[in-house]
Amino acid sequence: MESDKPFLPDDMILNILKRLPVKSLIRSQCVCKHWKNLIKKPSFIAEHLHHSSHQSPSLLLRWPSFASSEYRWGLLDCDMQQLIVQSSSLIDSLSHLRLCGSSNGLLCLKSEALKSILLWNPATREIRLAPITIDEFKGGYCIGFGFSPIVNDYKIVVIYVRYGAEKRGVFRVKVFSLRTRLWKEVEFGNLKGLCVGDDTVTVNGRVFWFGYKAGSHEDGSYCQVVSFDIANEVFSLVPMPAEHDSLMQNLTVHENNLAMLCVQWITADIYCIKLWVMDEGSGTFGERWSWTNTYYSGHCYMLFPLTIWGNEIICEPEFYDESDFQYESQPEFESEGEEDDDPSKPLYLYNLDSNEFKTFDIRNCGNCSSIMIHSYVESLVSISNFHVENP
Repeated sequence: MESDKPFLPDDMILNILKRLPVKSLIRSQCVCKHWKNLIKKPSFIAEHLHHSSHQSPSLLLRWPSFASSEYRWGLLDCDMQQLIVQSSSLIDSLSHLRLCGSSNGLLCLKSEALKSILLWNPATREIRLAPITIDEFKGGYCIGFGFSPIVNDYKIVVIYVRYGAEKRGVFRVKVFSLRTRLWKEVEFGNLKGLCVGDDTVTVNGRVFWFGYKAGSHEDGSYCQVVSFDIANEVFSLVPMPAEHDSLMQNLTVHENNLAMLCVQWITADIYCIKLWVMDEGSGTFGERWSWTNTYYSGHCYMLFPLTIWGNEIICEPEFYDESDFQYESQPEFESEGEEDDDPSKPLYLYNLDSNEFKTFDIRNCGNCSSIMIHSYVESLVSISNFHVENP
């Protein structure tokens, strides 16, 4: 057999490679030119992403370092191993970063210091500065980010909101396409009089935020869900679930559908967690949007749901006393550097199938109010394919 020919058929090689983490795939490109070409094919990148999304979803973690003013990033993988994410010097130096969305392994980050938006693939360490300058004005803005397979494009949505005594609500919306590298303003007539929250999720080619009437959010209540169709660049308003009146709500994704986690009081210190899942176009009377109350947790004690990871709800405690809880698992924290003596954060997993709670410790991550937790999947998707700028 000639040395330049593969020993295995390509379909067998690809079936093996798609199961590897991104770090291993980057190293595998050095095996031979043939493997490098296979791994760089768009069809393989898409197949690897599909496999990772269904077989190895992760949690992305971010917290301030106690040893410096920088932030640290980590992953909790599907095997409950905590891994340090090696970020760039630019990411580390920007303390006021906010995650505005995650899609196919790409993160969209808002930088208050740079007044701009960063796109980052933590797995490949690619980082680009989107050619966007966030306008300064007396008000605020929220950002969404997502991908539409219909137009094969990633888009950044910036919603500008006034919070003054008069004329409160959305007054401008801009959309940036990574494929065309063009800004444009879009219609938002059905958002007039609404304010939009910062937290967002993306699923099925749509970006979702909570919306509330101007002046009505002081009591913590939302009135609608705002939906943006990435392909058609059209906003829709989604009604809240029936009997949604609750202490708090979080948008999330469950089984590739928009979902909402709600907390409802039962007594002064006992409540329940409800999971509502959205079915589009399947309402009993032909409604476009229909919510189904899929899960009910029973009685909980001061645990607040953050997101869904696989078939488990990730919760954090309102307060933490180590003597109150017994740990079922404490995964080791894997790092290439030295570990420090930062305090750990307990998080709780509520299993949707068994209705059981288990606890795990995220070590060296600071106090409970500082950590950010977001669903994430590793991918080979390249930002450079969309011709955005180096920072």
